[in-house]
Parts: sequence; structure tokens; C-alpha cells
Amino acid sequence: MNFLVWFLSRRDRNDWTSRRSLIVTLPFVLGVVFIAPQAIKEGSAAKRQQTIQGSVTSYERFNHNQCQYVFSVWGKQYAGIASAPRDHVTVGDQVRVYFDSQNPTVNSLEDFSQISQRAKRDVYFLVAVIVAFACFIFVSKIASVPVKGRSVDT
Repeated sequence: MNFLVWFLSRRDRNDWTSRRSLIVTLPFVLGVVFIAPQAIKEGSAAKRQQTIQGSVTSYERFNHNQCQYVFSVWGKQYAGIASAPRDHVTVGDQVRVYFDSQNPTVNSLEDFSQISQRAKRDVYFLVAVIVAFACFIFVSKIASVPVKGRSVDT
């Protein structure tokens, strides 16, 4: 059966089961489950973040501007990998590294608050899709309930 035909089928035929609703919404729920904790982690790191200069050790433009870098905090060297902050980076360039002051292994080339805001926006979008889908099902179920004195076309 064509998905669009199934999705838009009449609900009074009881063709729309809870199992099907779960299958359709499952990717959005999984998105919330995986993205929300990361947004919380980035948000808490943003409160403790510090910056330091790091040095680029590897750059792959063809791989989404993938940039590997090293930096030293309190006499200990750390490494990270992230998208480069600008298009043309060469090995040996200095970059600003954002790191969690309590755990420097959590680091990035982008401000943690910006990363957190982007992740929160994604979570809000996914929740909005889930709510919209639930409303769609609710309205479809209400519309398919027969009213006394009115017959339902089959």
C-alpha cells in the first residue's frame, strides 16, 4: 500500500492503529532522546567554558572542514577534532579552543552556548512535530466519530 494513501486514509475504518502511530513518531522521539541530553551537557559546559589558543595538527577540507587540534591546559596537552571555524585552515594555524574548565577533554572550536542553542532548537522542532502529529491523530479520530442522526459514508 502506498504510504501517502495509507497516511491519508479515513480513520473511521479503524485503519490507524496505535502501533502505526508509534512507528511514524518513533524517529522523532528517538531524535529527542538522543539530542536533548547532548543539549543539556553543552549548556552546562557553556557555563564553565574557557578559551585558549590551540594549534591545528590536521585539516581535511573535503571532510566537512574537519580540523584536528591540540592545546595545553594546566601543563597537560589535550586534543580535539571539530569543524574548522573558517574555510582555509592550514596545519600549524592558531585557533581558539573552547573547553570545559572541569573537564578539558570536552572541547570544541565553537562556543558551547551556540552549540547548545542549536541542539535545543532541534529538540523544540522534534517535539513540535510530535505534538502536531498527535493533534492530527486526535482531530482525525474526532472527525470519524459518528454523530447521532448522521450516517457515516463508507
